[in-house]
Amino acid sequence: MFHLAYRKKKIQKEEPLVLFERLRGEYSALLYSGQPKGSKRDESCGRYTYIGYEPFMLFESKHGIQEISSIRYDVDGVTRDAQMGGGEPLEILKNILDQLKVKNVDKDLPPFVGGAMGLMSYDFGLVLHQIPYATTDDLELPDMFYALYDKVIAFDHVMNDLYFFGLGETKEQAQQIAEEVFRDATKGLPYEHEEKKSVAKRKRSKELNMYLAKPDYLKKIADIKKFLKDGESYQVNFSHRFSYETTEEAWDIFRRLCDINPSPFSCYFEHPEFVVISSSPEKLISSTDGLVETKPIKGTRARGKTKEEDSIIEKDLLSSKKDEAELTMIVDLMRNDVGMVCEPKSVKVLHHRTIEKFSHVMHTVTTIQGRLKKGMSIIDLVSAVFPGGSVTGCPKKRTIEIIAKLEDFHRDFYCGSAGYFSVSGNMALNILIRTMVYRFGEVFFHSGGGIVMDSDAEEEFNETLDKAQALLEALVGD
Repeated sequence: MFHLAYRKKKIQKEEPLVLFERLRGEYSALLYSGQPKGSKRDESCGRYTYIGYEPFMLFESKHGIQEISSIRYDVDGVTRDAQMGGGEPLEILKNILDQLKVKNVDKDLPPFVGGAMGLMSYDFGLVLHQIPYATTDDLELPDMFYALYDKVIAFDHVMNDLYFFGLGETKEQAQQIAEEVFRDATKGLPYEHEEKKSVAKRKRSKELNMYLAKPDYLKKIADIKKFLKDGESYQVNFSHRFSYETTEEAWDIFRRLCDINPSPFSCYFEHPEFVVISSSPEKLISSTDGLVETKPIKGTRARGKTKEEDSIIEKDLLSSKKDEAELTMIVDLMRNDVGMVCEPKSVKVLHHRTIEKFSHVMHTVTTIQGRLKKGMSIIDLVSAVFPGGSVTGCPKKRTIEIIAKLEDFHRDFYCGSAGYFSVSGNMALNILIRTMVYRFGEVFFHSGGGIVMDSDAEEEFNETLDKAQALLEALVGD
C-alpha cells in the first residue's frame, strides 16, 4: 500500500499550459480541460486539468508483448530499465495499480491524485475482441502506453484550487515528493515573464496528404451500405487518414489547437518516438467513487457564421431523424455495455440529445449513468466498453470486423482513449477524436463519421473534411 500527501493553494495566475511547459519532458502527460466558449464547467465536463511528470514506471504493450520499465532521472538524463513479458495487458495494469493503491482518500480531493496516465489505441480493441489485424500498421505505435506518476498537479477549475500530489511507500516519502512537486511548480513565481505566448500563424508549406481519394471514399461507403443492407450492421463508423509534414514542434501545434478548438477532454503525451496531440470533446467512460458515466456523441453540423445561422443549424440537427436514430442506436449499445458491469436497474439516461458547441462543429450528446457492481473493477469496466460505440457502430464486434476490412491503415490512437487510473480507485477515459500523432516531423490524423442506410456519401465525405478543419488550421496556421 502506498501513501498520499499533498499541498494546496488557490489558483492565481498559474495557467495549466504555462505550468506544463515549465515541467514537460520525456514521458510527461497533460490531461487538459479547455473550455469551449459559452460552455459551463461541472463535475462531468471540464472541471479538472491534470499534469504528470517524471514517472517512476512505464507500461507498454504491442501485439501481446508487454514491457514494464523502471525510470530514473538524474543529471545525465533519463535511464530506462525494461523487462519484457507476456500476459493480458489490462490484467497486468490492474496488478500494478493494486500494488500502488492508497486507502481512504478524501472524497473532496480531485478524482486523480496519482497513478497511471496514458493511452489505449483503437487497435487494442481488436485485441480485446479477438479480431485479427487486417489494416496496414506502418507507424508501429504501441497498442497501450501508460506511465505511472508519483508527481501530479491537479487544477480544480470550479473551486479555483491547485493541488500538488506526492505518492510514496511511507508517509514521509509521500510528503517529501509533494513538497518537491510544489517547489518545481512554484519556483520563479510570479509568471509574468512566462505569460501565455501568442502562437504565430504559419504559412502552408506543403499540401495536406489525403490517403483516400474522394472516388475511393464514395466506393467504400457503397460497400458499407451492402453490409448494412445484408443486416450485418446497423451503423458503421468509417474514417480515413491524412498526414502533413511540418518543421514545427509538437507543443506549438498543441498550443494553437487549444486556441482554435478548446475542448474539455484535450491531452498531450510526450514519448521519445511520438507525441499525441488531442482536443477531444468526447468522454468514453468515468468511474468516481463507483458512479459510472458515459457521454456518447453522434450527430454533427458545421457551425454557422452568425448567431442566427448557428441557431438555424442547431434546430436542423435536433430535428434530424437520421441523426436521432444514429445516436439512439449508440445509446442502446452503450447502455448494454455499461449494464454488464453495473448494478441492475442502476443504468439510466439522464440527458438525451443535448447540444454541445465547439469552434467548427456542434454535436448532439447523451449522458448515461450507472453504479458499478460490487466485485467489478474499473478494468472490468474498460473491458466492457472499449472501444466506444460512437466510433465503431453496432453490433460492435461485427462492425469492428467490417471497419478492419474497409479501412486501409491502423487507426492507432485515433478513436482509442486517453485518461487516468487513480490510486484512489477512480478512472476516466476520453475518446481520442480531433487527435494527431506527431512523429519525426510528420503529423498523422483521421477523420470519420457514422454511416447508416440513409447516409448521403457526398455529405459524409464533406463532414469528414469539416471535422478535419480545426486540425488543419492548427497545422498550417491560416
